[in-house]
Amino acid sequence: MAVVAVSLLANGAVPSARALTLPLGDADVANVAFDRSPAGYKFGSRATLGAAGTTVSIRFYARGGPARQPFVPFVYATDAAGRPTARLAAGPATAVPAGRAPGWISAPLPGVRLAPGTYVLGLLALPPDTAGAGAEIAYSSLAGASFWNANDESSPTATWGDLRPDDVRWKVVVDLEPELPQTTTTTTTTTTTPPTTGPGPSTTLPPGSGGCAPFPAFPDKQCTGVAAGSSLSPYQGGVVTTRGTVIADVVINSRVTVAADDVTFRNCLIDSADAIAIAVTPGFRGLTIENCTFKAGSMIGPGAGLTIRRVLVDPDPGRYRPDGLVVGFTQVGGSGQDILIEDSYISPQWADAGDHPDAIQFWGFGTVANVTIRHNLIDSTNANPAGQAGGAGVFMADGSYENVVVEENLFRSSQSGYFHLRLASDRPTAGHVVRSNRFDRSRTPADLFRMTPATWDDNRYLDGQLVPMPAVRG
Repeated sequence: MAVVAVSLLANGAVPSARALTLPLGDADVANVAFDRSPAGYKFGSRATLGAAGTTVSIRFYARGGPARQPFVPFVYATDAAGRPTARLAAGPATAVPAGRAPGWISAPLPGVRLAPGTYVLGLLALPPDTAGAGAEIAYSSLAGASFWNANDESSPTATWGDLRPDDVRWKVVVDLEPELPQTTTTTTTTTTTPPTTGPGPSTTLPPGSGGCAPFPAFPDKQCTGVAAGSSLSPYQGGVVTTRGTVIADVVINSRVTVAADDVTFRNCLIDSADAIAIAVTPGFRGLTIENCTFKAGSMIGPGAGLTIRRVLVDPDPGRYRPDGLVVGFTQVGGSGQDILIEDSYISPQWADAGDHPDAIQFWGFGTVANVTIRHNLIDSTNANPAGQAGGAGVFMADGSYENVVVEENLFRSSQSGYFHLRLASDRPTAGHVVRSNRFDRSRTPADLFRMTPATWDDNRYLDGQLVPMPAVRG
């Protein structure tokens, strides 16, 4: 099934011929005003959806101020009177660069099903990077169309809170996949003989061979990704609804939504035009991705049971890719558990100025437990010379994290700045394990915020010097 994008608009241009236009006001962004929101406030406008769909991404129309400023985009449910109630989804913190000309800023959303009805779409303003005024968000005037309130946390609150109405309509757009009458899944069994038939020409790739040498060696491009000599057939994406489906030996060019337990992607080339290559519908678990190569598109994980093994993230130079692997949990409750990333190779990304590219990025707004990141080579370089230095090798924030193990990884970057490993929890947690990791000296090895390891052992620079455990902040 080919993916067809539709849009839920709160004052914005309609990006698709099948977009659902709100029955409120003008969607023209040529005649808008701009306003600056202080940090620590959230604001959003009503939008009405005429047919059910699953969220894909969110964007907002903005222009940069003197300082770069991040925002967290969100979707809230509403009551019968159109007032915001429970948070349904939120994207990662997404920055408007300083001095940016007016334009759309986009971010991925987890796959959350929205029934026909009214929602509130908007943004939580975070502090600008430096002292000074931050970004401005576009709006038009409409009586009683929006709400705002104080939101001191770094993520939107689980329920809206104080209802403060306003007479503006913010330019925010949520893109969705529509619910179509029929879906198609592809179930295959991996064999030693590549398929000889398919709906189009095949693709043959080098690297990937299977097993990676154990620590103290680290994964490379030869033991990760698609197996050498594989013949891959096109796969057009769609919705997977059969438990235990195996999707193997294919090129994935568009978003795949998983709505079943225990689905496996094996020996696949991920070259998706969608920012989210593989999305899991909340409530399903047991996704496995192994021996796959990511060229474009990222991944939003399920609420429980995710295994990523021998994956190669290897974007082409010059092709936009702001993060390596993204694991997000933002459904109602926002919790997840049992996550394993091992034996994988994360190459440098290619991100624009103002992006914050991380090699492995976690975010959620509930509790994420039992996370193991083991024996990976993690390169957090931003290869785009016009972009800012890469972010973290592992960035874990915007949620509370329990029982995290980070061991036997090599962290490196060709750029200075930021941290190799950032572990940050919304509430204090303890008992984590950080051991036998190796760090180059390009940046500070680790930052701990409200996450106290029970074990910090044998973490070293590449020259053999021990890395002491940093003080836990917060």
